Amino acid sequence: MARMGGTLRPVVATTAIIALAAAVGCSGGSSGGGFVGQTSNPQNGVFAGQVVDDSGRPISGAIVSVDGIEADELTDQNGRFVVNDPDGGGVVAPVVAGRVVAAATVEAQVTVYKPGTEGGVFNVDFATGSLPSLSVVRNELAAGLDIVSPHPGAVFGVPTSCPNPAILVEGFASLKVNDSLAVDLCVVIDKSGSAAQEAVSFDVEIDEIPETAGLPQTVLGAECAGAMCLIDSLDLRFIRVAVVAFSDRGRTRVVTDFIEDRDALMALIADIPNDPEQGGTDYSEAFLAVADLYDDQEAEDAANEQNNATEDSPAPKRICAFLSDGIPTSPFGSNLSQEKEDRTASTDAASDLLAPRNIVLNGYAIIRENEPQGKLSTLPACVCITGGDFFRIEDAEDLAAALCGQAFTEVIQVVCRNLDVPNSEVVAELRPDGFFSALVAVTDGGGEQDNTIEIEIVPEDPDLTATSQVTIRLISEALLGGQGFDVISIVPVADAGIVTPQGDAPGNDLLETFLGNEFPDALQLRGVESFVVPGLAGTNVSVQVDILFEEAGFDSDFGFFTFDPDDPPETVAEALATAQFLFTTDGFDPPGGVVAHGDFQFAQDLPADTALGFFIVPNDTLANAIAGTARNDPLFTVPSLNPGGLAQVLAFSSEDGRVGANHPDVTILAFEDLTIAERDRSDRDFNDIVFSVSFLRPSVPAVICTGN
Repeated sequence: MARMGGTLRPVVATTAIIALAAAVGCSGGSSGGGFVGQTSNPQNGVFAGQVVDDSGRPISGAIVSVDGIEADELTDQNGRFVVNDPDGGGVVAPVVAGRVVAAATVEAQVTVYKPGTEGGVFNVDFATGSLPSLSVVRNELAAGLDIVSPHPGAVFGVPTSCPNPAILVEGFASLKVNDSLAVDLCVVIDKSGSAAQEAVSFDVEIDEIPETAGLPQTVLGAECAGAMCLIDSLDLRFIRVAVVAFSDRGRTRVVTDFIEDRDALMALIADIPNDPEQGGTDYSEAFLAVADLYDDQEAEDAANEQNNATEDSPAPKRICAFLSDGIPTSPFGSNLSQEKEDRTASTDAASDLLAPRNIVLNGYAIIRENEPQGKLSTLPACVCITGGDFFRIEDAEDLAAALCGQAFTEVIQVVCRNLDVPNSEVVAELRPDGFFSALVAVTDGGGEQDNTIEIEIVPEDPDLTATSQVTIRLISEALLGGQGFDVISIVPVADAGIVTPQGDAPGNDLLETFLGNEFPDALQLRGVESFVVPGLAGTNVSVQVDILFEEAGFDSDFGFFTFDPDDPPETVAEALATAQFLFTTDGFDPPGGVVAHGDFQFAQDLPADTALGFFIVPNDTLANAIAGTARNDPLFTVPSLNPGGLAQVLAFSSEDGRVGANHPDVTILAFEDLTIAERDRSDRDFNDIVFSVSFLRPSVPAVICTGN
């Protein structure tokens, strides 16, 4: 398999000059300094020349063709080429594409295809012995690196128990700057008679892709298997795929417009060989169908944005993977061989339909090594016009390998590293569309730290290597609200039971039963008195409080108070000065004491770094407590504010959250509303008000914990 790599779009352009001569029954001469092929026995229909850039340096490794007849070899180290018309022997007059031309000049189409060139297709009048010069755009490629995540300045929480914290780095790497990270891929499959009827000697089925089972043992079956393998390697969260099956004379059909359903795509492609309409090979008809598909999708996207009143989003990158078993034989002539008009119709369609729509054509041509018409290189010319890649597949068995995971970019690999963590360099997983992802280690120390993640893309040309850096903030779990309270037992309370601050069991088992049913992973904590709101200074964070259980005989006011964590309140009056009422238990009598999830919850925005605790005023109101007229002493989560300095709450943690609630990582507090200091009065059942506290911090995701 020979691959001629292409590029996508030009960024900085210089010119390359092609010097050409037509040798017609005489030794070649030169003018303008170009190379002219000279032979000891000059042949008719011989075109020779040299490809150089605007500085006169030769360009090697380019495909050159004249009127669809390809040079025997790529341009050599001196940029030289020779194109021989296989039908030109013994004819004195110039011969182009097998036809004798008696005129003094010959009109021909010349194509130069070289990675990094664009638009190298020209119509040229060759006068006998003349040496016309042609300008070819040669692109100076620019590496593009789009980081999807993390965003610069993003904040991540680091759990205290995480041995090897890491973050997920994702982005898009290419050799151009992309306006959009999305891709619309159109797969075009040649279903002409030659592809559908020619048998192959290998098994087209791919073991890893069960949908390929049952495909026919033909070139068309191999094309379908290769297309399935390409789609199987894509991440369809970011890519929409359309499929076209083409032949000629109106028999080309759109198999599906752009969809993101892998199973549907596989089934539709598997059905293409059952299409009874085959025929010849018309590239121009296929290109028209492709252009219409992209136009329709663009109109649909615009209508959706208008209907949803959203801002215009960048257009997806457009790539067409074009699979064919040969050369265009339509829409002109016998439909058995390529006519000059067939080639011209194909290249004109590529110029008029694909290039203006920024559709990059990647061509996969199954042309055997000794194929008589293998030198008729129309597909490389079409690819060149759009700035894509050309792949000549000499054995159909190699087609699937060429398509499976085939990259749409010239990037070899993406390397990610944390500049603040030694030996953290990793090679990212690179998908065909240029998306990459990698887990990159971050620091695991306490407090707040900045880490700088560096991403480097490595293309084939080392001079085009590019890097980008993203700095993120890491905050320890303790500062985010997980204060690392002492766990009384690592066994859940559903099995271990509950211990009161006095060292005995609660007055009844209602709380234990509730936790066992609703929070089976709950562990009992020691020392929970208040919370510090997480987040960066100057920001607000939503604190959520969910009422879970209530079995109180009193009607009590419930709420929270705030304070400076460095200056906690020392008296009841100081605590009540900032107290905020949330609800009263008056008339609040849930069945069995259990409050359904979401039925009674509060969310309060509070400044980051604010400390808060909770209170109840047993069988009275907050207003009376502030006025000093309440019948009972207010009780707090901070023991020093309670009568006798005794704890009035029990605390529990649940990583999984309430059963069925999808609300993980909560702290559960259970109030006893009778003063513990009055031993004869308190029943110490700690089930009078049970609630959970969680911090809603969508901008502070947790890092990924890896290893042990």
